[in-house]
Amino acid sequence: MVNVSFDRANLPFRTDFLVGGVCCRLSTNSHHVLQHSIAWRAGSQNGNTGTFDLDIFEDPSMNSGPRGTHFRALRHLVFAMLEPRTFVSYDLLRRQVRGVVSSEAARDRFFWKSRLLPMTIGILATTMGVAPLHCACLTRNGNGLLVVGLSGAGKSTLSAALAKRGFGVVSDDWTYISRKHGELVADGLSAPIKLLPDSARFFP
Repeated sequence: MVNVSFDRANLPFRTDFLVGGVCCRLSTNSHHVLQHSIAWRAGSQNGNTGTFDLDIFEDPSMNSGPRGTHFRALRHLVFAMLEPRTFVSYDLLRRQVRGVVSSEAARDRFFWKSRLLPMTIGILATTMGVAPLHCACLTRNGNGLLVVGLSGAGKSTLSAALAKRGFGVVSDDWTYISRKHGELVADGLSAPIKLLPDSARFFP
């Protein structure tokens, strides 16, 4: 059984970054986890909708922990067991996320960009005034264009094609809509467009 104290002594590394249009206050004991946040630190935090705390403890004892993906919820609490060997708790009232991760998870950049952070924003978004939409979002001349479709319908391929025609790509998968300074604003995650192999050959 893992026993972790989420305090300043055990989580000495701290930074703030933007993800999905909200500010994350990260505290961790892992250099690897801290490095994964660099991709989001460049964004401006002016006018962000909300803030949440993300406390992540890298624990080598998790390296031999249980495997599998499971979710449970009780009132305002959500608990998740994720691969690779990660346990995360979400407190929706306090906007607080605490996780204990294996060394493998701490080093896995794909896990952070494509699983943990998108899932975290999806779970917490509505508590911070953000609406997560399963759609692509492109921009042109300051206006946004949402492209909606089922998974595999071609949102990412259309996004890549329009990008070649001068559109800016905010997201090709999940878009996070919020109201800032009286206007609707769309945010995406810092992730590359995901194309199927038959489409990727047309977009080097």
